Amino acid sequence: MQKLATFLFTLSATLFLSAPALAQKGGKTPPKQPAKAAAPKVDTEASIKALLGDYTMGLSKAEVTVKLKAEIQKYYDGLMAKERTATGKDDIRKRLANALSKVGQNTMNFDGKASSWNTSIIDDQFAHRNNESMIASLGEDQQKFFFFYNDKLYKVFIALPAEQYAGYTFIKFQGAIEQAYGKATEEFEEGITGESELHHLLWKSSGSLHLWAMDKMGVYGNFVLIVIDNPTHEEVLASRKERGVKIAGYVDLGINPIVKTVTDKPEPPKTPDMAPENKSMTPPKRGK
Repeated sequence: MQKLATFLFTLSATLFLSAPALAQKGGKTPPKQPAKAAAPKVDTEASIKALLGDYTMGLSKAEVTVKLKAEIQKYYDGLMAKERTATGKDDIRKRLANALSKVGQNTMNFDGKASSWNTSIIDDQFAHRNNESMIASLGEDQQKFFFFYNDKLYKVFIALPAEQYAGYTFIKFQGAIEQAYGKATEEFEEGITGESELHHLLWKSSGSLHLWAMDKMGVYGNFVLIVIDNPTHEEVLASRKERGVKIAGYVDLGINPIVKTVTDKPEPPKTPDMAPENKSMTPPKRGK
């Protein structure tokens, strides 16, 4: 599993000492103050672009597919180079073929058909019947979701490996992530209880890119980062409103939210050829 450095710049903080000053009386130099950490210099836009890697907003599904398959090939080529046994190499070839085939299987057009993604970690990221689509990359080394509007990439959703943040609260995670992207803006929305609650952390680049960080640890066991081309995102939201469609995970706050939570989120079908073994991104069974 790739470590945190796969997704973030590693930034080092520098320390400085307060300059000595003469005392008001006696001309004595006061004792040195404790070392104080300087705020790290962060290029938010460069950090966000580094998170995207070779992917740029506006790519078509076909273009993302080519890049994604090349990325998968490179990963397994690395494993193959380290493997010394014929049996081990055969196993890697099978895993490679399976991973490449799943790119096509996990390319989804959200046209209203029932899908296990409707009750998953990304159920608040898309709507049906709004020219939206997705490619899910759920390999051994990453879990990324590429979202498209009118066949143009506008959002990349990254589920960070849970083991990277074992024991972290979201507040502690925020502190760690701000070292790479700078100070975040906290964005609040009305929750299912009707009260205002933190929805996501927000960073804005000098261009059109926005970065969100969200806490999905409670149900899905992941913190997530989402890179968004904001003008297109606003267009998507406007189109959903005009068409009268809701996100797949929409909860109607007009009725008892506890009842709605239970009745609106049935256990998803057990399909994951959409996810690697033991890494399903769908919720656990209720009652457990």
